[in-house]
Amino acid sequence: MLPPLYKKILDGLLKGFMFVDLCVLVLIFLHTRLEIPFPFPLPGKRLNNPFAFLLIAIFLRGVVNPEWGEKGLHWLKGMITESSKRLLYFGALISGMVFLEIMHFLYSSTLFWNLNVEQGNGTYFATLLLFLAGLVTVIIYQEEGKDASKKENRWLWLPVTMVYFYLALDECMAIHEQFIMWFQHFKPDATIFHYVHEWLWVYVPIMLVVVVYFVRFFLWRFKSEPSIIIVLFIALSFWVSVFFYEGLAKNIIDPMGHGVLLIGMEEGSEMLGSILFMLGFSIYLQKSRQE
Repeated sequence: MLPPLYKKILDGLLKGFMFVDLCVLVLIFLHTRLEIPFPFPLPGKRLNNPFAFLLIAIFLRGVVNPEWGEKGLHWLKGMITESSKRLLYFGALISGMVFLEIMHFLYSSTLFWNLNVEQGNGTYFATLLLFLAGLVTVIIYQEEGKDASKKENRWLWLPVTMVYFYLALDECMAIHEQFIMWFQHFKPDATIFHYVHEWLWVYVPIMLVVVVYFVRFFLWRFKSEPSIIIVLFIALSFWVSVFFYEGLAKNIIDPMGHGVLLIGMEEGSEMLGSILFMLGFSIYLQKSRQE
């Protein structure tokens, strides 16, 4: 545990960093999206890293300053458990997803609307969904800490939380894309190895472990709530389908000229899966509240 003075200093530093980072985000957005010139150089042309750093800083500040973090989690908990706010929350997320899908199919040649482009609007929205899903599991972790019958095993939520937060960073900073470059240098002439996107060779085995963990954990935690299990398994199915689409993309779908359709289906499955995970968790929290 840090002394109170150090906590206060660290909290102030994180608060200042968040302000500066947010200013950088706004400036880059104005310059790249609205083509507003500035008389000074900007730290890059992509929003990805500043956006990822902002989310990391938000999480760290919530850890350093629990009172500040609790306010945010309390707001999010209200949005996903109170009936009127819940409808608004999920309605907004689904509307955002549908809007991005429509814009992708109408303007796929435009950099910021193509869902396959790392600096596109879809990337930031998908990142936000994963980050919110991670925060929802943090809320569940806290709530189960108040229940003596669940407190002992609530740590099992932590791997689930880490998966969501890592995928949020991966989505925003394109960590998986680095494997493509590494493996192209590692085995440039291995035809079979490069038949699919190279990062799949790393992520598919990891994803299998994640899927097994999620299935076993959800079946155990929600064994008396079949409706929640159904929602979560549908969400997981959408996530797994992303790897199927990625496996087909490089040498099957793209050469046929159906890349735009496949990308729309793949990114839509990823976003819808994240929303459904949050919906399943919100049902659990809502029912726990009523007990």
